[in-house]
Amino acid sequence: MIWAVFGAITAALAVLLWLRSRVVYVKISGRSMEPTFEHGDSVVARRVRTSRLRTGDVVVVDGPRATVDQIGRGLPSRTPIVAREPLSAPPPATGPNWVIKRVAAMPGEPVPQAVAGVVTSGPVVPPGFLVVLGDNSENSIDSRQHGMFPLGKVLAKVVRTVPR
Repeated sequence: MIWAVFGAITAALAVLLWLRSRVVYVKISGRSMEPTFEHGDSVVARRVRTSRLRTGDVVVVDGPRATVDQIGRGLPSRTPIVAREPLSAPPPATGPNWVIKRVAAMPGEPVPQAVAGVVTSGPVVPPGFLVVLGDNSENSIDSRQHGMFPLGKVLAKVVRTVPR
């Protein structure tokens, strides 16, 4: 009897570990993907080979860290922050910096006009890179500021929105 319970628990843990290696649950923070996703929405993303990505897919990317003057730009509150004391740089970030963006161009495709001034590699996206943009261009930190992202930074493709 005890071995049956132990076996069932072991099997359940194995399934959970397998799922975790394939599926990612992400909670949206910020307004960069409005109106597609709103602050507080949750999505399920599946890890896929980058060769299966297409322009228009929404992906989870290991993004760059925001600079001090970018902090607050994508936050849901439109209330200006008034500092009573001089602001300093935020503490070093720990953990992943996952961002959700839409693929605007894949390797070999023309560089979108929105990032042409930032990208200096030529008229097409080079191998090993992609261009990602937020749907809400006024509140998104993406390829318009950071240029092309390495394909290796793509963690998963969004496949489903989780109902609230």
